[in-house]
Amino acid sequence: MTGNGQLVQAKAPRAFIEQEIIDLTTALEGAYANRNATIRKIRGLRFRKHEIKIPANYEATGLQIRTSIVGDLIARITAALGAAPPIIRAIPKGQDQAAKKNSSLRERWTTAIFGRLEDDSGRRVWRKWLDATVADGLGVVKLIHNTARWARYPLARDLFGREMEDLSHEEVLELQEEVETFKRVSPLPFLWTNVDVLSWYPIWSENGMEACIEVTTRPVWELESQFGVQVNPNTGEPFALDQPLGEGTPEYPSGGTSSQNYSGIATATVVECWTRWSVDYMVNGHKVRSYQHNYGIVPYFQAEGIMTSSREYDEQALSVAAHVED
Repeated sequence: MTGNGQLVQAKAPRAFIEQEIIDLTTALEGAYANRNATIRKIRGLRFRKHEIKIPANYEATGLQIRTSIVGDLIARITAALGAAPPIIRAIPKGQDQAAKKNSSLRERWTTAIFGRLEDDSGRRVWRKWLDATVADGLGVVKLIHNTARWARYPLARDLFGREMEDLSHEEVLELQEEVETFKRVSPLPFLWTNVDVLSWYPIWSENGMEACIEVTTRPVWELESQFGVQVNPNTGEPFALDQPLGEGTPEYPSGGTSSQNYSGIATATVVECWTRWSVDYMVNGHKVRSYQHNYGIVPYFQAEGIMTSSREYDEQALSVAAHVED
């Protein structure tokens, strides 16, 4: 707000440079280290992979028994809470009949959309989100626009070699039919997926989530379809597939661009840096994609298990099995 009482519209912050994202990732991984250690400990108990310490005097005769108490507790609570899908409510914008009818329509539409998104994802996102909320104490999902799914959207110039305004009435009807068929058989242009909380590092302020970092390890073949890059097996650096490497590069054919030639590195580290307005993608410490999404929010959504008033990252949201180990 200015001195004369006028509101000033907030501007989108500048883009991060590579080193800033690297430093921020390192700092957040340190800040959330206790949270992740706590979750890993609970997961060890759940999947019966935890270490059992037997006193030295009893090592020869002692028997290690890992019970299923934690796993059974989590399974029962998750099953009870997930017996029915979530109910979506849309508050009417007014008290008149038209507003209530619109509210009902929005409820049915949103419910159908989320059902379709789950089908498109090929996984039970809602149930996995619920499982993480109960088991880890924090479930996280991500919902973003994915234009690649509609990359082959029918266009007038593709079907008829002309722009929309130059089509005849019959051609317009034919194009509309092609578009409707495409929409029915194609996935929605959105990505709806659950996120492993161990890889997710949010930054909060009094205004909510300001930004977050997500760090994942992905197979190198995935980088080609998602970012149009591969990695140099000698250095780990990403390179664009449409940029020939040139002569003299070890282990590469001259001008080669096929990922089939570059399988020396099995995985790569991908860092996503999201703010309310933009996103940066990095592969092995190098930025490969940046764009302004202008959502106005960070497109990650969390659900807490046992909520507490603590400000400590490892105490804010607890697993239902948090005290079983005691």
